[in-house]
Amino acid sequence: MNTLVQNQLFENTTRANPVADENKKLRRRFDRNENINNHAENALLLATAFGTKAEIAEGQRFVAERDQNGYLSDEGWQYQCAMNKKYSHHIGYGTPGK
Repeated sequence: MNTLVQNQLFENTTRANPVADENKKLRRRFDRNENINNHAENALLLATAFGTKAEIAEGQRFVAERDQNGYLSDEGWQYQCAMNKKYSHHIGYGTPGK
């Protein structure tokens, strides 16, 4: 392999990947939330990072509802599971849709 090709390969492998870096930050926040049982916040975190405006609004509603009532409703729990299933693979957990 000539030197020019080797240099290009090195540059491509050492260049920072902003998406991967951001996903690592999200995973650290996700893990911290999990450690203190903030599961609803994690669902909202995933929706905010990867979801639609409707999913974000729904997550905000469930977090507010949980804060007011002291527990997450069945509907909120289903939302939480759906967000984890749909988006957690982006931060290195599971596989898409499983």
